[in-house]
Amino acid sequence: ERIAKLNEIDFEWDAKYLAGGQSNEDAWEEKLAELVAYKEAYGDCLVPQRYEANKQLGRWVKKQRVQYQLRKDGKTSQITEERIARLEEIEFKW
Repeated sequence: ERIAKLNEIDFEWDAKYLAGGQSNEDAWEEKLAELVAYKEAYGDCLVPQRYEANKQLGRWVKKQRVQYQLRKDGKTSQITEERIARLEEIEFKW
């Protein structure tokens, strides 16, 4: 619901740099690497939303699914076809 409201006011999701000076792309790549490590440890990409060992990863995985659904529904989304393909390469479940 909050994401939908931000999308309605044309919130800029793809800011060049996040807090701390890290680019959005670098942050995404970092989380993808963490997801790959999770998959190596647990055999899947089904990170719980409240994953105690890495709460940010759980939130990030949920965000990818939300952004994918927005894109699938023809709405504004920050997920790209390239990111979708990269996630599907590691058998990410939408």
